[in-house]
Amino acid sequence: PLWALPLALLAACAGCAAQTGMGRARVLEPGQMEYGGAAVAVVHQLQMNPGTPAPIPWFALSGAARLGVRPDLELGVRSWAFGLLSLDTVGGSLDGKWQLARGSVDVAVGGALQYQRTALGGWPWHGAGLTVPLHAGLNLGRHQLFGSLRAGGFLLAGESQRTQFSGWGGASLGYSLALGRWQVVPEVVVAWAV
Repeated sequence: PLWALPLALLAACAGCAAQTGMGRARVLEPGQMEYGGAAVAVVHQLQMNPGTPAPIPWFALSGAARLGVRPDLELGVRSWAFGLLSLDTVGGSLDGKWQLARGSVDVAVGGALQYQRTALGGWPWHGAGLTVPLHAGLNLGRHQLFGSLRAGGFLLAGESQRTQFSGWGGASLGYSLALGRWQVVPEVVVAWAV
Protein backbone atom coordinates (compact mmCIF):
# COMPACT_ATOMS: atom_id res chain seq x y z
CA PRO A 1 0.00 0.00 0.00
CA LEU A 2 1.05 3.59 -0.67
CA TRP A 3 1.06 4.54 3.05
CA ALA A 4 3.91 2.05 3.62
CA LEU A 5 6.42 4.13 1.61
CA PRO A 6 6.72 7.04 4.06
CA LEU A 7 6.67 4.58 6.97
CA ALA A 8 9.53 2.53 5.44
CA LEU A 9 11.57 5.69 4.82
CA LEU A 10 10.84 7.08 8.27
CA ALA A 11 11.61 3.79 10.03
CA ALA A 12 15.06 3.72 8.51
CA CYS A 13 17.00 6.92 8.46
CA ALA A 14 20.92 6.19 8.45
CA GLY A 15 24.34 4.18 9.28
CA CYS A 16 27.81 3.34 7.82
CA ALA A 17 27.44 4.51 4.22
CA ALA A 18 25.42 1.37 3.58
CA GLN A 19 26.46 -0.37 0.38
CA THR A 20 23.63 -2.90 0.31
CA GLY A 21 20.20 -2.18 -1.11
CA MET A 22 21.15 -0.94 -4.58
CA GLY A 23 19.01 -3.72 -6.00
CA ARG A 24 19.05 -5.81 -9.12
CA ALA A 25 20.80 -5.06 -12.40
CA ARG A 26 17.42 -4.48 -14.12
CA VAL A 27 16.17 -0.88 -14.17
CA LEU A 28 12.50 -0.34 -13.30
CA GLU A 29 10.04 0.49 -16.09
CA PRO A 30 8.95 4.16 -16.36
CA GLY A 31 6.45 4.95 -13.60
CA GLN A 32 7.11 1.68 -11.77
CA MET A 33 8.05 2.12 -8.09
CA GLU A 34 9.63 -0.20 -5.54
CA TYR A 35 10.09 0.43 -1.85
CA GLY A 36 11.09 -1.64 1.11
CA GLY A 37 13.15 -2.03 4.22
CA ALA A 38 16.01 -4.15 5.48
CA ALA A 39 18.20 -4.98 8.41
CA VAL A 40 21.87 -4.43 7.55
CA ALA A 41 24.71 -6.11 9.44
CA VAL A 42 28.36 -5.23 8.79
CA VAL A 43 31.68 -6.21 10.34
CA HIS A 44 34.41 -3.64 9.67
CA GLN A 45 38.01 -4.83 9.98
CA LEU A 46 39.50 -1.60 11.31
CA GLN A 47 43.29 -1.25 10.85
CA MET A 48 44.42 1.61 13.08
CA ASN A 49 48.10 0.61 13.47
CA PRO A 50 50.34 -2.38 12.69
CA GLY A 51 49.03 -5.74 13.81
CA THR A 52 45.74 -7.59 13.59
CA PRO A 53 42.73 -5.53 12.44
CA ALA A 54 40.00 -4.98 15.04
CA PRO A 55 36.56 -6.35 14.05
CA ILE A 56 33.94 -3.60 14.60
CA PRO A 57 30.30 -4.77 14.26
CA TRP A 58 27.68 -2.38 12.86
CA PHE A 59 23.92 -2.80 12.49
CA ALA A 60 21.24 -0.56 10.99
CA LEU A 61 17.66 -0.52 9.87
CA SER A 62 17.35 0.65 6.30
CA GLY A 63 14.63 1.89 3.97
CA ALA A 64 14.66 2.47 0.22
CA ALA A 65 12.48 3.67 -2.63
CA ARG A 66 13.20 3.55 -6.37
CA LEU A 67 11.31 4.95 -9.36
CA GLY A 68 11.64 4.14 -13.06
CA VAL A 69 12.04 7.51 -14.80
CA ARG A 70 12.82 6.41 -18.38
CA PRO A 71 13.12 2.98 -20.04
CA ASP A 72 16.84 2.98 -19.17
CA LEU A 73 16.96 5.12 -16.00
CA GLU A 74 15.82 4.77 -12.39
CA LEU A 75 16.35 7.10 -9.45
CA GLY A 76 16.11 6.24 -5.78
CA VAL A 77 16.74 7.15 -2.18
CA ARG A 78 18.01 5.02 0.69
CA SER A 79 18.27 5.83 4.38
CA TRP A 80 19.57 4.02 7.44
CA ALA A 81 19.68 4.51 11.21
CA PHE A 82 20.94 2.85 14.36
CA GLY A 83 21.32 3.83 18.00
CA LEU A 84 22.60 1.97 21.05
CA LEU A 85 23.81 3.50 24.32
CA SER A 86 26.11 6.41 23.37
CA LEU A 87 26.53 5.36 19.72
CA ASP A 88 24.11 6.63 17.10
CA THR A 89 24.30 6.92 13.36
CA VAL A 90 22.03 8.21 10.61
CA GLY A 91 22.62 8.50 6.88
CA GLY A 92 21.13 8.60 3.44
CA SER A 93 21.89 8.14 -0.21
CA LEU A 94 20.62 9.47 -3.53
CA ASP A 95 20.98 6.72 -6.13
CA GLY A 96 20.72 6.43 -9.89
CA LYS A 97 21.01 3.45 -12.23
CA TRP A 98 21.42 3.46 -16.05
CA GLN A 99 20.60 0.30 -18.05
CA LEU A 100 23.39 -0.62 -20.46
CA ALA A 101 21.99 -4.00 -21.61
CA ARG A 102 18.69 -5.80 -21.03
CA GLY A 103 18.03 -9.45 -21.85
CA SER A 104 18.80 -12.81 -20.29
CA VAL A 105 21.73 -10.95 -18.71
CA ASP A 106 21.18 -7.36 -17.55
CA VAL A 107 24.00 -4.84 -17.16
CA ALA A 108 23.67 -1.42 -15.50
CA VAL A 109 25.96 1.26 -14.12
CA GLY A 110 24.98 3.25 -11.08
CA GLY A 111 25.96 6.11 -8.87
CA ALA A 112 25.23 6.94 -5.24
CA LEU A 113 25.91 10.14 -3.30
CA GLN A 114 25.94 9.34 0.41
CA TYR A 115 26.02 11.20 3.72
CA GLN A 116 26.32 9.77 7.21
CA ARG A 117 26.54 11.24 10.70
CA THR A 118 27.91 9.03 13.46
CA ALA A 119 28.29 10.04 17.10
CA LEU A 120 30.10 8.10 19.79
CA GLY A 121 29.87 9.65 23.24
CA GLY A 122 28.65 12.97 21.87
CA TRP A 123 31.46 13.57 19.34
CA PRO A 124 29.93 13.53 15.84
CA TRP A 125 31.76 12.47 12.68
CA HIS A 126 30.41 13.41 9.27
CA GLY A 127 31.04 11.26 6.24
CA ALA A 128 30.27 11.96 2.60
CA GLY A 129 30.94 9.64 -0.27
CA LEU A 130 30.43 8.63 -3.86
CA THR A 131 29.96 5.04 -5.00
CA VAL A 132 29.95 3.86 -8.63
CA PRO A 133 28.80 0.24 -9.09
CA LEU A 134 28.75 -1.80 -12.30
CA HIS A 135 25.87 -4.29 -11.92
CA ALA A 136 25.34 -7.54 -13.85
CA GLY A 137 22.39 -9.87 -13.34
CA LEU A 138 21.40 -13.28 -14.69
CA ASN A 139 17.61 -13.42 -15.11
CA LEU A 140 15.99 -16.65 -13.93
CA GLY A 141 12.32 -16.06 -14.72
CA ARG A 142 11.08 -13.51 -12.15
CA HIS A 143 14.23 -14.01 -10.04
CA GLN A 144 17.73 -12.63 -10.61
CA LEU A 145 21.21 -13.65 -9.50
CA PHE A 146 23.16 -10.37 -9.47
CA GLY A 147 26.56 -9.02 -8.59
CA SER A 148 28.55 -5.85 -8.93
CA LEU A 149 31.99 -4.36 -8.89
CA ARG A 150 32.12 -1.08 -6.95
CA ALA A 151 34.53 1.79 -6.51
CA GLY A 152 34.22 4.97 -4.55
CA GLY A 153 35.68 7.51 -2.26
CA PHE A 154 34.69 9.01 1.08
CA LEU A 155 35.52 12.00 3.22
CA LEU A 156 35.40 11.72 7.03
CA ALA A 157 35.43 14.89 9.16
CA GLY A 158 34.89 15.57 12.84
CA GLU A 159 35.75 18.04 15.59
CA SER A 160 38.15 15.61 17.27
CA GLN A 161 40.16 14.52 14.21
CA ARG A 162 41.84 15.66 11.02
CA THR A 163 39.73 15.35 7.89
CA GLN A 164 40.45 12.08 6.11
CA PHE A 165 39.87 11.05 2.51
CA SER A 166 40.09 7.50 1.23
CA GLY A 167 39.20 5.54 -1.85
CA TRP A 168 37.80 2.03 -1.77
CA GLY A 169 36.87 -0.89 -4.02
CA GLY A 170 34.54 -3.81 -3.58
CA ALA A 171 32.24 -6.43 -4.99
CA SER A 172 28.79 -7.76 -4.17
CA LEU A 173 26.70 -10.85 -4.81
CA GLY A 174 22.96 -11.15 -4.25
CA TYR A 175 19.80 -12.94 -5.26
CA SER A 176 16.37 -11.46 -5.87
CA LEU A 177 13.72 -14.05 -5.00
CA ALA A 178 10.23 -13.00 -6.17
CA LEU A 179 7.44 -14.20 -3.86
CA GLY A 180 4.16 -12.89 -5.30
CA ARG A 181 4.24 -9.09 -4.89
CA TRP A 182 7.19 -9.36 -2.52
CA GLN A 183 10.90 -9.83 -3.10
CA VAL A 184 13.47 -11.21 -0.70
CA VAL A 185 16.92 -9.89 -1.67
CA PRO A 186 19.87 -11.13 0.40
CA GLU A 187 23.09 -9.43 -0.62
CA VAL A 188 26.71 -9.68 0.55
CA VAL A 189 29.18 -6.82 -0.08
CA VAL A 190 32.93 -7.04 0.44
CA ALA A 191 34.89 -3.78 0.32
CA TRP A 192 38.39 -2.62 1.13
CA ALA A 193 39.95 0.82 1.55
CA VAL A 194 42.86 1.78 -0.65
